[in-house]
Amino acid sequence: MDRFVPRFLYDRYIRFRIWRRDFSFDDWDAERVFKTSLYLTEWLLQIILLALFWLFIIPPIMDNDFFVGEELGEVIREFVLVCTRPTVKGFIILISSAVALNLLFNFILRCRRLTSRQYHVMSATIGYVLLQINCNAKCMVVIMVFMLIIFLLVNRLKVFVERDRQIIRPVYTITLILTTILCLGEFFFPYERVWEGSRAIMMVMTMKVISISTDDYCLKRITTVELVGYLLCPASVLFGPWMSMDTYTLNNVHRQKLSAKWFTQTIQAFTYAMAHMILSNCLVQSITPISDAFYIPMKWHEALRNSFAFRSSNYCTGYMAEFTMLTAGFNAYQHYDEEQRWDYPVARPSNIECPRSMAVVLKNWNIPAYRFFKDCVYSPFSEINYVCGLTMTFVLALLLNGFNARMMLILLTMGILSYSQEIIQDKLAYWFDCCCCVNPCDDECEHRFGPWNPITLIINGFNMVINVSHLAYLGYVMDRKFERTTIYELYEIWEDEFGVQTHFLMLVWWATMLFIS
Repeated sequence: MDRFVPRFLYDRYIRFRIWRRDFSFDDWDAERVFKTSLYLTEWLLQIILLALFWLFIIPPIMDNDFFVGEELGEVIREFVLVCTRPTVKGFIILISSAVALNLLFNFILRCRRLTSRQYHVMSATIGYVLLQINCNAKCMVVIMVFMLIIFLLVNRLKVFVERDRQIIRPVYTITLILTTILCLGEFFFPYERVWEGSRAIMMVMTMKVISISTDDYCLKRITTVELVGYLLCPASVLFGPWMSMDTYTLNNVHRQKLSAKWFTQTIQAFTYAMAHMILSNCLVQSITPISDAFYIPMKWHEALRNSFAFRSSNYCTGYMAEFTMLTAGFNAYQHYDEEQRWDYPVARPSNIECPRSMAVVLKNWNIPAYRFFKDCVYSPFSEINYVCGLTMTFVLALLLNGFNARMMLILLTMGILSYSQEIIQDKLAYWFDCCCCVNPCDDECEHRFGPWNPITLIINGFNMVINVSHLAYLGYVMDRKFERTTIYELYEIWEDEFGVQTHFLMLVWWATMLFIS
């Protein structure tokens, strides 16, 4: 029977069969039944969402009255023709060149054993062609000038490292110069659209160079060909994400055969990326807030809608980055790990939409970026002090985003909330001996009250509701019309709409943290 199961559901089908084999009514309890029902609900929802998505983007099915009624069919057809079809067409045009060139990169890598130099040359060539196709002439000039600055800076610092003449560490010099360029471009670059088209690409390049410069030995031995290949790797040059130099080089060393799991993971990432683009551009924007529905004020309906649209666009970017990484053959963060094979998660929407803390949101918003900040910024500075590590992480994240006032206020708010929630939830977990810490326990939870105990569910449910309101409050100002606003203007917007609720709760959380610690 296994051969008749669709490939993209095969893993879930096997897990369901194992659950059905092991489940027995002799030892059942409320916790196991509740956990099992949640798993089955998630499994069914994923199947329904995937089926509905493909039904929406295939217009011939909409013409058949057997599937939908006549009135509903008219609404769906109008929705498909006006928004969904143009969105899908634009998405396919946007990603088609990236798919073709990354598949070419992947197949060449597996059809022929390449030397290290050949691998870097191929990566740089295909990455440059990909940028040339998707970026206009002005964006290409900005990106090439930025890369030239990187080459001159790295080569000059290599001389100082070899002669042991550096006054300060090279990572500080590189970080200061490149982030200063990003900040100056954010405020003074004359062509706004050109800067918006090249900013994200230069940000990822900056993160790559910073990660190299943290190790003086790596900076000293890296060649120009390796640096160009690393910066222009086609898997991450357009949509990201950041990847370490080890991940990039190991892709040429540990070559895994393309399997059915690679194909299913690639199709799944592509489907989720397209689904979240349709959600962000069409479905969410077409929802009209209802006045005081479910006893929630209309302004909060609008905030929830706008913030979810912004998060959906981030999920779309994350799944597009995951899709390009998989098509290029990058099978995991650690190529030797069998459990992570053909799995390169960039964003986890389920952990963001139902967060038990703001720290979980920051961690799952962009997992490779989180690894970069943790390994290259937080870990070195946390040896001095925990607060110092958090502060430097916040400062570098702010500089990489061009010292934008809106991002500064949002990152500062989320940082304070994350720090205070960690102290408070750790204290609650200690007092009640329940699994309500900032990060969930592993499979073997040692607390007296596990993750599915009613006491734990009440505490985590209360934290989830508070965090969802924080996301709606902060995401309300992520609309493009608020992009160039100042801190004072943002404060007035929040005060007029919500009465600065999240910032008031932030102060309450901070005071509570100081009291109980």
